[in-house]
Amino acid sequence: MLQSYANDPKFHVLGESMLDITSLLPKIGSGRNRLKFVEGDLIDSFGNNVAYVVETGALLAYDDRNLTQTFVSSDPIGFAEIVAGRDITLKFRAKSDGQLIEFDGDEIKASAVNADPVCSSIIKYSVARVFGSDRKQKNYKFEDYFLNDNIKKFKHLNYEKEAPIFTQGDEGHGMFYVEQGLVRLETKSAQVLAELGPGECFGEAALFDTEGRMCSAFASSNTSLVFIEKELMLAEIQKAPLMTQFMVVTLLKRLDLMNKLRWANDFKD
Repeated sequence: MLQSYANDPKFHVLGESMLDITSLLPKIGSGRNRLKFVEGDLIDSFGNNVAYVVETGALLAYDDRNLTQTFVSSDPIGFAEIVAGRDITLKFRAKSDGQLIEFDGDEIKASAVNADPVCSSIIKYSVARVFGSDRKQKNYKFEDYFLNDNIKKFKHLNYEKEAPIFTQGDEGHGMFYVEQGLVRLETKSAQVLAELGPGECFGEAALFDTEGRMCSAFASSNTSLVFIEKELMLAEIQKAPLMTQFMVVTLLKRLDLMNKLRWANDFKD
């Protein structure tokens, strides 16, 4: 069972740093409700319209195939579900004593709805990929208010059909926008995570992840891409309110964790 209590000690506020949950959480986590868990607890339900970040301890997450992924400090639970209007379907067992920080669902939804075009694009595409849903609508606000205004700063790249764009584990220096063609995202065992078309973005995890690309990307057809350097995207995102920045990195982190669950088949044998 989860035990709820108030916990109001002031966090030490970190100095300016790269975009990540660890540096943002102290700035927005103070004064929020905490939920304790005890080693061995099975957590198969959560409160309505709330999401969480693991503050201390570790939780083992189970998906519907009983594949597992460990959630540790700064890992998010439920943010993508709040934005998508879904229930949390992952089940968790506590691997140690610890606690969660609770976030109100209405605050999360407001941050997603009111996000600027750049942050909104990342939020929408991240949520779509977490749930494996198909998004083919072009993001005209992202094009009109960011791409077109900065078009001379970007690199334009062309790939022939089946050419590799990047490989899982490669260092990421930025993200991509699909101008024309199709891009396929795969695990190292060639499991397809998504196929993306014109108007869609990929590679956003490079904005916060220092461990390399989460998956591999290939051109499924002759494809034209816009490459957006990491520094330029970070500068744009950091103009947004802290809660919006937090939403961006939280959903990218959730996508990373979800992909690792999907990759579990790569390591079963």
